[in-house]
Amino acid sequence: MEIWIIAGICAFLIFIAGIVILFFPAKRKIGAILTSAGMLLLVGSIIGIIVSFVHYQQVQNDIFNYSSKNASPASAEETKKYQVKYEDSSDNIKKKITSVTVEKKDTYSTLERKSVPGSITLELEITNNATKDLETYPNQGQLEANKIDINGGDAVLSDFETTTIKPGETAKGKIVFPVEKLDKASDITWISYSFLSYLTDSSTPITTETGKIELK
Repeated sequence: MEIWIIAGICAFLIFIAGIVILFFPAKRKIGAILTSAGMLLLVGSIIGIIVSFVHYQQVQNDIFNYSSKNASPASAEETKKYQVKYEDSSDNIKKKITSVTVEKKDTYSTLERKSVPGSITLELEITNNATKDLETYPNQGQLEANKIDINGGDAVLSDFETTTIKPGETAKGKIVFPVEKLDKASDITWISYSFLSYLTDSSTPITTETGKIELK
């Protein structure tokens, strides 16, 4: 939804610029083009915002309905939380994973729109020590574990909303990966995690790869 809001603001500015240019006789043609383009973009952005909001509401309704249906006691739940000391400061970007939590319990995956038997949660910190803004996408990362390969965390269950980190600032949050096959929490004995980041005005990705992290 954020992308559509930004697009709407840009469209509005283009529309206003077109209106202003219409007052200059020599540039009225350009003004008319900008006004029309701005109006079309604005309408498209409004439609995009509405569609995104409706989808978000549907996801919330699915979660609520799932919770209501599963309010009764279910199978035995199990949680394993591991304190880890992963830290990497390459590329002037400091990445830390402070804990990994493996849960064996019914979890609603909003991506798959169904119940899965468990989840793996990473507590993550990212500090931008570079001189430019950092665009980072940890929730779109890849998680590997014992016989598990998951592309992307759950957007609703995760809590890492910051995607732009200014120089000197730190962003903290959790990334939740629903797991489709999990017999017990202790089955997960290691993880490996990777995601991409970009510095402003650069198209070259900064890849974070933790390698294998043993869970003890």
